[in-house]
Amino acid sequence: MPFFRDEIGGGIFSRAWECASREVVLCLHGVESNAEWFGELAEKLSRKMDLFAFDRPGWGRSEGERGHLASYADLVRLLDQTATKLRERYEKVHLAGLSWGGLLALYVCLRRAPLFDSLTLIAPGVVPKIDLPLSGKLSAATGIVTGNRLKKIPLAIQPHHFTARLDKLDFIRNDPHRTREVSASFCLETLKMRRFVAEKIGTRRLPPMLLLLAGNDAIVDNEKTVALLAPGKPEVVNFSGAEHSLVFEKPAGVADAICHHAAQSTNPIAEKKIISVIGAGAVGSMVGGLLALSGHEVTLLSREKHAEAINRDGLRLQLGGGERVIRQRLRAVTSSVELKKETGVAVLSVKSFDTPAALNDLRACVNPQTVILSLQNGLGNEPLISEAFPENVVIAGAICAYLEFISPGQVKWSDDAGGVAGAVFNGEKEHAGKIWHEIFSSCFLENRFYDFANAAASVKWSKLMLNAAFNALNAATGLSAPEILAHPEYGLLAASALKEGFATMRALGVKPVDLPGYPVTLLAKAARLPASMLRKILALKTAGEKTGASSMKQDRDRGKSVTEIADLNGAILAGAESLGLSAPANRRLCELMQA
Repeated sequence: MPFFRDEIGGGIFSRAWECASREVVLCLHGVESNAEWFGELAEKLSRKMDLFAFDRPGWGRSEGERGHLASYADLVRLLDQTATKLRERYEKVHLAGLSWGGLLALYVCLRRAPLFDSLTLIAPGVVPKIDLPLSGKLSAATGIVTGNRLKKIPLAIQPHHFTARLDKLDFIRNDPHRTREVSASFCLETLKMRRFVAEKIGTRRLPPMLLLLAGNDAIVDNEKTVALLAPGKPEVVNFSGAEHSLVFEKPAGVADAICHHAAQSTNPIAEKKIISVIGAGAVGSMVGGLLALSGHEVTLLSREKHAEAINRDGLRLQLGGGERVIRQRLRAVTSSVELKKETGVAVLSVKSFDTPAALNDLRACVNPQTVILSLQNGLGNEPLISEAFPENVVIAGAICAYLEFISPGQVKWSDDAGGVAGAVFNGEKEHAGKIWHEIFSSCFLENRFYDFANAAASVKWSKLMLNAAFNALNAATGLSAPEILAHPEYGLLAASALKEGFATMRALGVKPVDLPGYPVTLLAKAARLPASMLRKILALKTAGEKTGASSMKQDRDRGKSVTEIADLNGAILAGAESLGLSAPANRRLCELMQA
């Protein structure tokens, strides 16, 4: 039986249909609809899965400006919170979106994939047939330009576009909570989400995706939708003869498809690896946790309190405003003797100054077939690893993400931007690329693998450039990147350090490469400008950047006496001096950290 439950708060109406299942489908409604439109679907799901839905702020029975969306970020935060709450009661949370709600569900999964076990798009509004007329678009644009973001725009969709069922046509026409106008801001935010989806659909791994299409859809362009979503490899089901609103037209078929897809999403991955992570701090824990979540068997070598918390309560991975607790296929140990000798991939994620000591831990799990992946800052780690293990494939990796060790058993990924990049440093390139694909194609991380000559140097130097300007200054002053650039002295120092780094790269013949979320090649071009101009460009690019502590600052905050400065700005300084170049800005940053 359906009933009201205030799961979310803040004046948001939510409805739950329960059958004592351990799995729940979180359903997102479309533009004109609301949570009540899912009632018949919930009845068909009965005895199989629970269903939970809510009216977005300003829609249905929820409070808020009618038909208005100030920012899609507001909805992402709301879904972070909702998914985390549902996780407290359910083993699995499946996300489904109807029409415009399908666009939102897809967007959220591209940003927050680890929070959901599967994704179902029900006639999703990613490529519409019926859009705002030209007059509506002009009106919305006028509202944005003039600052009247609340300006109301009438919708062009009529009840007969949704369904041919007479009872449901009456339901739609008489629905007192149906939305008939949207704000100019809603139109702009929708456009932004569609652009993001088109850009990212082929770069980020999604939860297993099911695409349900209505054969007679007058609202959505099915052919273009299938083409756009093809990189996400969805399972496609087409209900021939059905109109747009499949929850009215084919509720039983939709329910069966969702349940079948949810069951299939639990299948193990084809190429499961045994993975050992040496140095499970923020980086190692996050990467190891996501690899376990995607189906690999992962062992984390970490400090005692962290290991105890993980083995007792699971690894708590904070992502944005949400949280996923990872327990399956993940264990933590405190001694390298407990690592598995059958390890297929060994991930080294210790700080550079700890690499010599970590080589002994690697020996406990490395066999002749083990691929060793260095996810470390600096330039000197891979030579040490290859010297110790000359017969093994060694991959030079770089991770780009704002990560923080919160407490034992808990790490935070401040945002979803970034990912991992790699290139073979030692060993057979084709085999290295195959292993890289097998572990990261199933992982919720945007990833890139480069295989051109000297690609390893390009990856490591490109990541070094992302650290060179701000890590040391953040650690020495406590200022964020925007605050550093606003400071007259520190801003020029950061820009100068970056210029020196790229100049050293050019002199060494190392070409920059783009890293996930970071266009390093464009940054290299900007670094040819005077420091004062580069500083202004960096200020514009980082203006909206989240405040975060660099790994160097986190080390300082924990009272560590050693930092990675010698392997970051010190590496630039050493490289420049070996070529007869000067690098006074990087020398100054080294002195600041050593003082």
